[in-house]
Amino acid sequence: MATDKSTVRLEAVLSELHRPHAPSARCMAALVLAALLIVPAANSANHSQGILDAVASAPDDITVGELRARCAEFGADSKDSRASDTRRALEAATLGESFLLTAHRPTYILPITYNSSPNQAPFLDAGQGELLEEVEAKFQISFKLPLWRNPFGIDDSDLYFAFTSQSYWQVYNTDYSSPFRESNYEPEVFLRHYGGPSILGLDVIGWDVGLNHQSNGRAEPLSRSWNRAIAQVGLQVTDDIVLGMRAWYRLPEDADDDNNPNEYRYLGYGDLRAVWTPGRSTWTLMVRPGTEGTGVEATWSYPLTRILRAYVQYYDGYGESLLDYDHHVRRIGVGVALSDYLQR
Repeated sequence: MATDKSTVRLEAVLSELHRPHAPSARCMAALVLAALLIVPAANSANHSQGILDAVASAPDDITVGELRARCAEFGADSKDSRASDTRRALEAATLGESFLLTAHRPTYILPITYNSSPNQAPFLDAGQGELLEEVEAKFQISFKLPLWRNPFGIDDSDLYFAFTSQSYWQVYNTDYSSPFRESNYEPEVFLRHYGGPSILGLDVIGWDVGLNHQSNGRAEPLSRSWNRAIAQVGLQVTDDIVLGMRAWYRLPEDADDDNNPNEYRYLGYGDLRAVWTPGRSTWTLMVRPGTEGTGVEATWSYPLTRILRAYVQYYDGYGESLLDYDHHVRRIGVGVALSDYLQR
């Protein structure tokens, strides 16, 4: 597989950090990351070479601010870069660092969401009565950790561990002590391979293959969980549009242990997600078809600061959470995000 020139130059930057004549490796790694945050157009040859030159010629006592200023001149065209290239460049720059987590799925908090029909049935079955209100908070934390670069000698590949936690909090339901209604925990291990033969004339960003566990950590009768083998491919449709396609196989469980045997009817065997990054906005649309119900999620985000993004999410259908997998949800929420699937 041909290697993108920007990737070669980015790897050259990382190699430069570990050469004996270079300043402190940890210090320079921080400086490179700071530079990449200012000029994320990793698919520009001049831009990548500019970062390399700035790092290689930097004096030992240079500050982050000074290096940013040096590199800023190479970032004039960063707004025209592909968001998928930017994300890969930033992640590649962190692979050699210890104890460093990177974004996986979006991390966000929606302090106010409105669900027109909260799922009371599981709590009635548990003898807890109709305690749910339509307005609640929702938040998600998602990160990944690189475990092994080029595992088993496979070039342009990384082995990752990832974890996603999604919670629904009845924070305004003070009559019932503002309980957490539902939390889903999703650890996974996957192998990511970058690039590959084009599909239907579209460039392949990468492939993922891995194992995924998802559960809500509850006791019966509210317990829900499943295990899956998942394969995913990312396609670059245009410079601004990326399409992700996932397919999964649910690993069999004993009938006595299966607390959601009909889950596939509502969660199906895969999903499609389109990500559009016009300008500085990010729009996403996810469709997850099942045999008896479909889930659709649409989101929009826009940067408010260097750290926070305005975030709006709409969900309609089945499978928003494990507890609600067979219940139709129609929810809209507003809040802020730390990261999105792709962003400029």
